[in-house]
Parts: sequence; C-alpha cells; structure tokens
Amino acid sequence: MNNKKIIEKKLYGYKKLDESDPWKNVIDSVLQKYQGTEKGELIKLRYFRRKSEVQICMELYISRRSYYSWIQDIINDLTIMAAYEHLIKP
Repeated sequence: MNNKKIIEKKLYGYKKLDESDPWKNVIDSVLQKYQGTEKGELIKLRYFRRKSEVQICMELYISRRSYYSWIQDIINDLTIMAAYEHLIKP
C-alpha cells in the first residue's frame, strides 16, 4: 500500500483512532495547522462527513483543480509528519 492510501485510510478512520495511537497525534497536528482555513474545512467535509467532490467544491466555492491541489497539500503535510514519527517510509 502506498503512503497516500495509508494516510487517507487513517483520515477516514480518524474518529475511531485511540488517543494513544501516534496517527491521531499526526492528524491532530495537521488539523491544528489548518484550523479556521478552507483547507481545514475540506478535511472535515471530505474525510469526516464524507461529502462528494462536487458537494465540497460547491460548498467552498472552489474549482476541481483547487480541490485536488489542496488535498495534495494536506497529504504532503501528513506524509512529512508521519515520516518524521517513523509511521511510514518517506
């Protein structure tokens, strides 16, 4: 499984993560970084509320290009933090 799939699986299962799980700390750090921003809202809409791409783009008034660019930014941040914590290989 590649890093993106691992990270997205953890994001989708975030609410089920135990407090002692190091992935929870990594995701919490990224959530804190993006708190109060449109990227933070994208994380909530996509991974926690499981809204569709179209719904998210319409709700945030963004293009599909921005949508995918922002997801890549979020995944990159999570990859760096997870690699730093030795949860994945860079």
